[in-house]
Amino acid sequence: MSNLRLDPITERVIVNAFHSMCEEMGHTMIRTANSSVFVEGRDFSCALVDSKAELVASANFDPSHLSAMALTVEYTMLHFGQDTIRPGDVFLVNDPYRGGGHLPDITLIRPVFCEAKLLGFAVNRAHHIDVGGMAVAGFPGTARSMYQEGLRIPPVRWFAAGVENSDVMDLIALNVRFPKDQVGDFLAQLASTQIAEQRLLKLANKYGTDLIIASMGASKNHSERMMRAIFQELPD
Repeated sequence: MSNLRLDPITERVIVNAFHSMCEEMGHTMIRTANSSVFVEGRDFSCALVDSKAELVASANFDPSHLSAMALTVEYTMLHFGQDTIRPGDVFLVNDPYRGGGHLPDITLIRPVFCEAKLLGFAVNRAHHIDVGGMAVAGFPGTARSMYQEGLRIPPVRWFAAGVENSDVMDLIALNVRFPKDQVGDFLAQLASTQIAEQRLLKLANKYGTDLIIASMGASKNHSERMMRAIFQELPD
């Protein structure tokens, strides 16, 4: 709504709720994952991305993941077409040429809808203990090609409108050395995005979707102002 007035107190309450939501995503992964990389190493990050595929909030468990997570969402939207994305969809991707990191970093993307309106995406990227290839853990020092490093996953629908496409996880599990632990880690990622969806819908039901979307814009504008202020302090 163009005439929507967002008072600064409400804005801060909602934006802080966004960040709290991302933190809760991470703690859900820690409590429910199998591998020590997730539980103890915390080699993952969690984020909220808006419907324009722009980063709104994050939890910096491992900040190195955050630089391209929004790009992965953008590539996924381009790959499938935004008009085909539905409530209950969940996407998986690790392709470095589609906003991914290295192959063990696998991104899970869940769109969140309220009243048929796409509010944004709950996203996490996590380092899995193996991704196939010629060496355990996806770090072959002698690799001369990405195809030697491991399984490369384009954007795929793991869940379509809430219904699991089990072929996706069957294919991944067949190509990794520790399928039991890794399926558990995927389920932890899945649970964390579900928590984020619940929290975001609760906010939308309390404040309304227009106020939530306006707060996402305000969060991005606040970050831009802070970054511009830092740039102004740098010498020429």
